[in-house]
Amino acid sequence: MGFKRGDIYLVNFNPSKGTEAGKIRPALILQCDDLNDILTTPAPLFYR
Repeated sequence: MGFKRGDIYLVNFNPSKGTEAGKIRPALILQCDDLNDILTTPAPLFYR
């Protein structure tokens, strides 16, 4: 799958530890496109 910086995907954050967010949540891809083939860094998005 080709991840690109700035894209939003649904990510399964289970299992979680302590008070970390679990479940399936939207996440923003933060890492530059050149490194996404090796390791992708998602950041969970929260809303109320």
